[in-house]
Amino acid sequence: MKREETRNDFITAFWQLYQIKTIDKISIRELCELSGYNRSTFYSYFENIYDLLDEAIEDIMTSPREAFSNIDSFETALNSDKIMYMFLSIFKSKEKYIELLLKNHHHYILEDKVKEFLIPFIKSQFELVNEKKFEYIIEYHVSACFGLIKKWIKNNKDYSEEEIIELVYNITSKGILKMIAENIKTDRGEPSEK
Repeated sequence: MKREETRNDFITAFWQLYQIKTIDKISIRELCELSGYNRSTFYSYFENIYDLLDEAIEDIMTSPREAFSNIDSFETALNSDKIMYMFLSIFKSKEKYIELLLKNHHHYILEDKVKEFLIPFIKSQFELVNEKKFEYIIEYHVSACFGLIKKWIKNNKDYSEEEIIELVYNITSKGILKMIAENIKTDRGEPSEK
């Protein structure tokens, strides 16, 4: 238990410093002072500051992994907006950390970790027709969702969570081209399709 507490103390200190400094400006000395440990203790847990960043992001991923392992019917979840609700509600508790990752351009690490667990998890739920194509589809979709969430946060959440979830679901279920067509005005000023 003590080992886990020490690790968590370093992660907490990291997030506190990461709010006010870029990662290249955070020193091990500062981390140790803030967490209350010495440098040798730091190095018994982490190789360097980037290893600590990776572990901090791993902590964010704990809840999504647990939630996905508790889904009764993944096929049903895929045919609903349940997955996006689940991600938003899970990440809500870590929202300020995710915003920091986006601001400091480290969100790609989180995105890669989502893909690392999501692709094998979904593969385990189904017999795939074309595994290579499946991986490209998931890669595209997760990247698109992260891009949308990044835009939403950058725009100070100008849509409600429900509206963002509905938008992701509609893009996913209708397709991007149909959604674009619905949002282009015709010569009469009407949307081109309904």
